[in-house]
Amino acid sequence: MITNIRIKKMNNETRLKALASIVFDHVFVIHDIKVIEGDDKTFIAMPSFQKKNGEWVDVCHPINQEFRTVLEQILLACTKKVYESENDVINFVSQYENVPLLEQVPDDFEIENEVK
Repeated sequence: MITNIRIKKMNNETRLKALASIVFDHVFVIHDIKVIEGDDKTFIAMPSFQKKNGEWVDVCHPINQEFRTVLEQILLACTKKVYESENDVINFVSQYENVPLLEQVPDDFEIENEVK
């Protein structure tokens, strides 16, 4: 279950709109998930690094499309709330405990605190 989310708004004119961190079950965190504005839609990109041969490789990523969809919907909804506020960083916390990860929805998260 995702227990916490932190979204940092990027104030620039690039396609990178935000950086996100997510915490799973209060014990595992993933930083630097990118929220990118594409030509057709906004999407997430997992943390990655460039190998010596120039190839980009994800450090971690969803194993199936179902989880990727859930994760993307939640992060995009939280990012929208940050852009609707006057704050650059917002921490979100899940309203529920013990909800199976694939059953979480964007409305499960409320603002915990805001940073200007």
